[in-house]
Amino acid sequence: MKKFFFVCLFYTIFQFSFFANEKPVSFTVGLGSGIPFYGKMEEEFQEFDSISTQNKIVLDSFANINFNVINQARFFAGIELFTDFAWKNDVYKNFLHLCFPVGFRFYPNLGGLNLGIAYALGFRANFYRADSYPKRNTASSWGNGFKFLCEYDFAYDSVHKWLPAIGCSWTFMPRGSFSYDNLLCFYISENF
Repeated sequence: MKKFFFVCLFYTIFQFSFFANEKPVSFTVGLGSGIPFYGKMEEEFQEFDSISTQNKIVLDSFANINFNVINQARFFAGIELFTDFAWKNDVYKNFLHLCFPVGFRFYPNLGGLNLGIAYALGFRANFYRADSYPKRNTASSWGNGFKFLCEYDFAYDSVHKWLPAIGCSWTFMPRGSFSYDNLLCFYISENF
C-alpha cells in the first residue's frame, strides 16, 4: 500500500509540474549563519559551558531538490548541515547538526516571497575537549522535528534566473531525554 501511495504521489507531482512555467525539477544550494539555542545538555556539557571560548564560527549549508508543481507551489527534499565551532587554545566544543528536511513552499503572489514548512529528521554530533575532560565525541538521538522558513527569491518572475534568494528559517529538533534544540538561520541561496 505504501508503494502504491508513493507512486501516485510522484505521478501527481510530475503531472502538475507540466502546468508550471519553470523546469519540473530544480536544485537549490545555500550558505548562511545562525544562532543555536540548545536544550538540556548532559551534565558534562553544562560544566563545560562555564569555560569561556574566545573564537566562535556558526555556519549553515544546505542543498535541496525542488519539484515545481505550479508557479505558486514547490515540494522540496534535501540535506542541511548546521555547524557550531567554539574554541580557545586547546579547549573546544563543536556541534554538527545534520538534518534531512522534506517539505512544501508556497508563493502567495507577493513577488518572490515564499513561506515553507518541512518535516525534519536529524541528529547532533558533539565533539569537545577541556582541561578537566579528555577529548570526547558523542551523538544525540535521532529526532523528528519541523522547519519553518520565510524567503524572498529575486529570480522568481524575473528574466534574470541567476539572481539569489535570501531567507531565514527556524528548525525545532527533539534530541532525546526531553531536550530540544532550536536553530535560527539566515541564509543566501541560488536556484539551478
